[in-house]
Amino acid sequence: METLINRVNDILLEDGYRPSMNNAKTLIAFKVEGEQIDIYFEQNDSNYIKILSLYNIDSNMREKTLNIANQVNVMYKFICIKVYETSFAFCCDSYVDVNMNIKAMLQRYIGILLAAMREFKKIYFST
Repeated sequence: METLINRVNDILLEDGYRPSMNNAKTLIAFKVEGEQIDIYFEQNDSNYIKILSLYNIDSNMREKTLNIANQVNVMYKFICIKVYETSFAFCCDSYVDVNMNIKAMLQRYIGILLAAMREFKKIYFST
């Protein structure tokens, strides 16, 4: 796992992001287009990562958030918007093979997350 997290951190640095890694080396956090993105690395599976962006909401906004999340989930197949009682998250999971182009994979998933976030906000603020 340490090798993968270091590779991802190096890629993000090369692409101009300012990632920060937690001490346990299980999380990299960074911002892109003003959005906080977290990449979690599983301790029990060194080839699995979860990329997500988490937002807090008032519990009275949960139903509206859930309805919009369902709409956006239909449009964007590679990500899932999970809605909780007082928060929601844009998520995607991936198996990372050592031979794959990790940089291209990160760019693809980050791009899809950002597109889904923009669509969510567009619907949210138009209703």
